[in-house]
Amino acid sequence: MNLSPKATRFIIEALDYRISAYQERLNVEELDEDEASDITNDAAFLEALRTELAQTLEKVVRPMMPTVRPSMPDGFVQEPNIFS
Repeated sequence: MNLSPKATRFIIEALDYRISAYQERLNVEELDEDEASDITNDAAFLEALRTELAQTLEKVVRPMMPTVRPSMPDGFVQEPNIFS
């Protein structure tokens, strides 16, 4: 699957929200051992997905970072199109 940087950022934000909800549930609710274990495992899996997506996004966006072009006036920065 080839996701745009915008889609990847959106998914990362959704993962952050879900991970936060899991953490809050673990801190607030009294859960039995099995349910707490399931939530902990799910949160760890989502963290791994989030890390992988963030690394992928970094690889895609970094080459698109603004660069100074020699033919442009001093200090002129070429902005990338990160919404493609």
